[in-house]
Amino acid sequence: WDEKKRLMTIENRLAKKQNIINGGAAWRLNSQGQTLVLIKPGLSFEMGGIPEDSEKLVQNGKDLEQQHKVMISHGFELSQKEVTLEEFQRFKPSFQPIGKVNPTLRKDVAVGGVSWFDAIGYCQWLTEKEGIPVGEHCFPASNEIRAGINIPANFIQKKGYRLPTEEEWEIAARAGNVMPYPCGMTADHIDHFAITWRNGRERLWPGGSR
Repeated sequence: WDEKKRLMTIENRLAKKQNIINGGAAWRLNSQGQTLVLIKPGLSFEMGGIPEDSEKLVQNGKDLEQQHKVMISHGFELSQKEVTLEEFQRFKPSFQPIGKVNPTLRKDVAVGGVSWFDAIGYCQWLTEKEGIPVGEHCFPASNEIRAGINIPANFIQKKGYRLPTEEEWEIAARAGNVMPYPCGMTADHIDHFAITWRNGRERLWPGGSR
């Protein structure tokens, strides 16, 4: 619709505002134009797979995804979409994507093939870009991230950008759903809701395509 310039103007205005409350949910735009969703503190959920899930991971007869109740006492923010190649290259311009899954070098697809150090390096770069006080950083300076770094034991309580924990990721991904898949008990209809190996044609797609 040729409205990209107008949309960017609106996003820039929103990025300067505080969290916007809408029907009990909260979200905001950061300085990079990324939408962050607030997950409220004090939420609990059943983590793991339900007993009826035939696709649960079992190793040597042990259920590795046995359901157990988890309480997340702290609130946190999570990006609405995956970090794109364009966004990641603002941090690391020399980074080159994997050509096989991104043959046309699209900039609006999720970045892939990054190391854990690159991932937390990007998080720290964002922290510095946002001007978050040093005492709230989860990692050392972005140009000092390497093997052997020290991470604060209380990093979860800090306001700097970081990767989500397994518990944080699952409660956000479930969004209140207790079934194995967002579309029900089986993956039969998942292609209508997500890009998968069956409908993705072995390449990356823009975030939010499904």
